[in-house]
Amino acid sequence: MKIWIWILLVSFSGTLNNYLNAQMNDSKIFYSLRSAFARPEVTVKLYLDQQDLTELPQELLQCQNLEEIYLGGNPNMNWAQCFHLLAKLPKLKKVDLSEAGLQKLPQSFNKLLQIESLSLLNNPQLNWEEVLVQLAQLPKLQKLDLGNNSIRHLPPSIGQLRTLSALYLWENEITNLPPTIGNLKNLEILDISNNTLRSLPSEIKNLSKLKALHLWGNRLTDLPSEIGNMRRLEHLDLSNNYIEEMPLSLSKLSNLKILDIPYNNLSFLPSNIYKLKNLQKLTLAGNPYLNWYDLFAEGIPAQLQELDLENNSLMYLPSALADLTNVSKLNLSGNPYLSWHDAFNVLKNIPNLNTLYLNNNELQELPTSLQYVKPLKEIQLVNNPNLKFAKAFSMLSKLPQLNTLNLSNNQLDQIPQEIRDLQQLAILNLSHNPNLDWTETFLILKDLKSLHSLVLSDNRINKLPNEIANLRGLKELHLWMNNIQFNSPEHQELLKYLPYTELIYMPDFF
Repeated sequence: MKIWIWILLVSFSGTLNNYLNAQMNDSKIFYSLRSAFARPEVTVKLYLDQQDLTELPQELLQCQNLEEIYLGGNPNMNWAQCFHLLAKLPKLKKVDLSEAGLQKLPQSFNKLLQIESLSLLNNPQLNWEEVLVQLAQLPKLQKLDLGNNSIRHLPPSIGQLRTLSALYLWENEITNLPPTIGNLKNLEILDISNNTLRSLPSEIKNLSKLKALHLWGNRLTDLPSEIGNMRRLEHLDLSNNYIEEMPLSLSKLSNLKILDIPYNNLSFLPSNIYKLKNLQKLTLAGNPYLNWYDLFAEGIPAQLQELDLENNSLMYLPSALADLTNVSKLNLSGNPYLSWHDAFNVLKNIPNLNTLYLNNNELQELPTSLQYVKPLKEIQLVNNPNLKFAKAFSMLSKLPQLNTLNLSNNQLDQIPQEIRDLQQLAILNLSHNPNLDWTETFLILKDLKSLHSLVLSDNRINKLPNEIANLRGLKELHLWMNNIQFNSPEHQELLKYLPYTELIYMPDFF
């Protein structure tokens, strides 16, 4: 995931350059040796990734306040000289050696006694048995990222890194964790996502300080009962495994706030799940064989705020959902067989429900019972191209608090006039509807006096018509994945039409 995000950023060079230029104005962050040496006394972070460096100059020692240095993508670096120099920087805490082409760590690496955070991401030629022995000699090392290294067998020497508080082993090929993993008693974050784990050792119970355990994308079929001993655990991510049942000891995780179990083979949840008094988010997407009739039969976790039931082939909603007194966000996407009239008769009894996902449901109409779900503020209707939108907008207008609507990917060729009834609408997403007539669309949207954010991503737009000037109340206009480039003539023209609007060319999860 981290590599994918980086590739995505690089692909939008115009926006990325603008982002970097803005960052370079920060008096503590620099992106070249030259700029750092111009103000060495204030240099705190230094990004030297992908610069074909062969060694670090002695002038770097002028940067006595340097705390973080990023050296990834410099495979021809003289690492012995590099580490010898870095060891003389008294405040250096973080070293990033991602994608550095390392084949071994020279002895001078052991002099980095001051570092607390180290990334060796994507250096698959390293001998991990040797590396872990070397890392054990760093007395302050707290965070270690060994992601994307094709590691198959994690050496038992991992247990020697007793100072670690965060260990990232994502995107490897690890089949088993050594029992010595239990020696890492200061560990608070353990990420073993996207490996080939089939089981966890019982010694996992010794990680008594662990707060986050990420296990998505493995081959787990069950969990050891000892997991209930991890009383400080706050986030447990088991997405995309093969788990059929959760252990009863799960209820002992009294501090658990987030439980992600989507896309497994669940048949049952423990009947005592209601004892998870601090659980705020529960994700059960992609578990169609779960016994929905008895779900929450014994009671619902009292603090539950988010529930995800996406892609479960639901035909009805469990009546117990009416007891979700604190739930504010509910995802029912990908359940096209659901009886929507009956479903909304259940939903209207959830007093704090303000966000509802109905994506990919092959909806043709919105039931009249929708109007009784009065707290709704946001509705996601992505990919429901057969929905009769004129009638739908009339129905949505009866929700007094609705301010966010996502109509992405609905093959719209026009916006019905009835959208004018949504006078409270503040955020509208029209992404991936390239057949819309934008002139007509903006003439209609100008009557939405509360509209301040409009998302037009992925619409093959070359130029927006002059009618966009009617939307002067916009605070944000999202233009990601169109044919308008940052600082292009089309961009400059938009600035004239919408002088007080922020034009955004990045995906909205950034």
